[in-house]
Amino acid sequence: MKLRVSRALKVVIKLGGFAFTGEMDEQLIGEYGKVLNEIHSRGHGVAVVTGGGRRARSYIEAARRLGGTETVCDQIGILVSKINALTLISSIGDAASPIVPNTLREAVYIFQAGKIAVSGGLSPAQSTNAVAALIAEAVKADVLIHLTDVEGVYDRDPKRFPDARKMDHVSIGELRSLISPTGIRAGGYTLMDPTALGVIERSKLRVRVASGLDPWNVKRIIQGEQVGTSIQVEA
Repeated sequence: MKLRVSRALKVVIKLGGFAFTGEMDEQLIGEYGKVLNEIHSRGHGVAVVTGGGRRARSYIEAARRLGGTETVCDQIGILVSKINALTLISSIGDAASPIVPNTLREAVYIFQAGKIAVSGGLSPAQSTNAVAALIAEAVKADVLIHLTDVEGVYDRDPKRFPDARKMDHVSIGELRSLISPTGIRAGGYTLMDPTALGVIERSKLRVRVASGLDPWNVKRIIQGEQVGTSIQVEA
């Protein structure tokens, strides 16, 4: 996947909940504020979707043990992801809309108005990965950047298998085979869920999965550098 960087791009970023886990890493979030401001100042359209992360999973697991329904658990995940979105908005400042969208339409409106749109979850039974893909589809994004706490897509879980191999390119079919076919439960999403993959496939979105531990990977990808893993969609 080679991006053309001679023009303004439409960029959608999924920032995993790892960035908001445990004791808040203010330095990391601060760096995201800097890089997003720089990208936006160069004329690129930017939308970001924040995940819920470990904090959301902790609340969700507690709610389940206490008898909460999956609908309640979904709502918890959405609320925590929106708190994360507000935290990122605080770092970005005036370039971002101060409003966290409640619908896909609101996210698209903010994006088209020229502000950085920062969203959390939108609907129950829908991952923030899917939200990012839907926003990318709606705004006809040039690239969807999926930021995780590892370097890209691996042939197996790199946190469990030290010899896992990072893949520079992966097809939608290969990615589907790497995702466990478990039922959809709040807080239980893996790298990319089937709904997100379906949106990516039907709209032939350009997607790159990379480490979000270095916020400046976003700028590198926009500049055309080969960072992380490119998801290949058949034409």
